[in-house]
Formats: sequence, C-alpha cells, structure tokens
Amino acid sequence: PEYAQARKSTLLVSQRLKDEFRDASRARAFKIEADVIDLIADLSDVQKNTLSQSTRFEEIGLASLDFVELIVEMEKKWNLSITDAQMDRIKTVGAAIVYVQTHA
Repeated sequence: PEYAQARKSTLLVSQRLKDEFRDASRARAFKIEADVIDLIADLSDVQKNTLSQSTRFEEIGLASLDFVELIVEMEKKWNLSITDAQMDRIKTVGAAIVYVQTHA
C-alpha cells in the first residue's frame, strides 16, 4: 500500500509537469504566432486581422525586398539563420510561423 501510494503520487506529479510543459509550449507557440503576424503586418501595411496562416505573401504585396526584410527581422528577433533554400519554402504566413516555432 505504501509503495502504491508513492507510485500514485509520483504519477500525479509527472502528469502535472507534463501538463505545465504542454501549457508552456502552447503559450510559446501562440506568442510566436502573434509576433510573426505583427511583424508581417508592419512590413506589409496589412491589418493583422486580415492575415491567416494560408495568406500568401504575394497576395498581400510583400515584394521580394520586403520579404527579405521579413526574413532578416525573423533572424534577428529569434536568433535564426535562414538559408536561401529555406527562405524559398516560406511562401505563406503559416509557413513563417511554423518555421520560427520549430527553429527558435
């Protein structure tokens, strides 16, 4: 009984830690999403509420020079190093968000 109680207590603590980690990860992901959208809105003069993950940069008139500025700002803000090949795959708001979430 004492072992079972200790085991149960350990499992409860473990689950609580997992929940806290998941919540922190989720909060981090939402924060990155909001920050990337703010950055894109600032560079494109588009309202934040009109951007979605599927918005393509070409749709909002983010010209190649502005896009390069976006990449540079992402690199600075999140201490990233984005190669030309990786940059070529970032075509949407969602792709930019996912890139930062997975590499920052």
